[in-house]
Amino acid sequence: MRRWALGLICCLLQLKVDVPLVNVVATITDDKGRYAANLSPDDLIVEEDGEPQTIAHFTQARDLPVSVGIVLDTSASMEPKISTATSAVEHFIRTIHADDDVFLMTFSTLPACSRFHQRSGKACQSSQGPRRAWLHRSYDALVAGLRKIKSGKHQKKAILLISDGDDI
Repeated sequence: MRRWALGLICCLLQLKVDVPLVNVVATITDDKGRYAANLSPDDLIVEEDGEPQTIAHFTQARDLPVSVGIVLDTSASMEPKISTATSAVEHFIRTIHADDDVFLMTFSTLPACSRFHQRSGKACQSSQGPRRAWLHRSYDALVAGLRKIKSGKHQKKAILLISDGDDI
């Protein structure tokens, strides 16, 4: 009986557990939206399943590269504003971090159906009103942008939705 207990203790002593290092990228701001500077690990609490975790490595950087998706409304209501919007997008792209990766996706509020009427072959008519059509198209564009941003090469990701929110 003693040999068995001793053998079990030896096996337990040789047990090795590898836990991968998990990177957590966070942007921390104060209640006015300003970046919090000069933070230390003691200023943060990281929990997993309600249990506090030890912060093994901590760095603070303001210029981490990011994957950005720009989702731009090109509907009729944006026509008088599209020049300003495209200028803002161009300025944003010129001033981002050199390692950032960016995509641009456009959408319109024109009602669109994804199915066709089977007898005539013509596109089906939308029963949605203009406002509901805008919501549907903007949500579809945002969902498509979120799907695309998943393939961005950086851990930090953002979507920028540019729209006036108006219907036609």
